[in-house]
Amino acid sequence: LNQEKNSVENIRRSLDIQGEKLNEITSNNRQLIHVESQLAGLRSELEKSEMLRQTLEYELTLLRTQRGKQNAFTNQLQNQFNQANGFSFSF
Repeated sequence: LNQEKNSVENIRRSLDIQGEKLNEITSNNRQLIHVESQLAGLRSELEKSEMLRQTLEYELTLLRTQRGKQNAFTNQLQNQFNQANGFSFSF
């Protein structure tokens, strides 16, 4: 009878330990899912930020090109003005 009682207690302890391990695994899985969800959100934000950066970089390139053309046109007009008014120097 004592031996059976010890055996039952050992089985209960084993089941308790397995239950605790299962609870820990479940908790860890929940935490992992939460972290993976946060990571997915951060990746999405990073991709959006990268697209915005590329768009701004492209727009900046266009503006620089436009500014270069405007400067060239301004210089051309200044030279024409100078020539029309007899000035021999240019900017």
